[in-house]
Amino acid sequence: MEPCSDLYIRRIAKYYRYLSHLKQRGALRVLSDELAVYMNISPSQVRTDLGKLAVGQSGYGYNVAVLTTEMEKFLGINKINKMVLIGAGKLGQALLCYEGFYHKGFRFGAAFDINPKLQGKTFGFLEEPVRSMRELKPYLAKNQVQLAVLAVIPESVQAVTDILVASKIKGIWNFAPYYPKVPENVVLENVHIQESLLQLAYRLSNSN
Repeated sequence: MEPCSDLYIRRIAKYYRYLSHLKQRGALRVLSDELAVYMNISPSQVRTDLGKLAVGQSGYGYNVAVLTTEMEKFLGINKINKMVLIGAGKLGQALLCYEGFYHKGFRFGAAFDINPKLQGKTFGFLEEPVRSMRELKPYLAKNQVQLAVLAVIPESVQAVTDILVASKIKGIWNFAPYYPKVPENVVLENVHIQESLLQLAYRLSNSN
């Protein structure tokens, strides 16, 4: 499959979330019309999107289990994805405790923090106690980790990112309100929590 647009990937992720709920409820098939209503797009767009996954639609709709499996392959969540967390404060702890990551194959192998009071403690689904930041480079040198999650203060983002890039990390999921610079071969996803909240505030203040 050719490289896909960010918009298409977001749609597949949204399809997958809905299909996961259907699968949990025991649904066997789903129609393109139903998916179109959920996605707020046309049924023809649904068929085009899912056609790229080489999943055909019968007269009875799409097989939920088959479609879910193909989306897991496309999204790369049909295997275990090891992650490290940088920053084990309140936000970091919330991420460690979120069971959705664990059940989708995302595992926090290690977490690092500069605060001695957090070092040695375990949270949520973390596989081992929080380590000192001094251990980050040696850990990445010894372990095959592709994804790092940043939950640090803005002032630390670029410095930590530089360490991760030098350690051959391929993907960074950044929750800090500062967007670091990375080389083209590193995938960076900035989570816009504050921007999302501001958009919500605007919509609330301007609703009828």
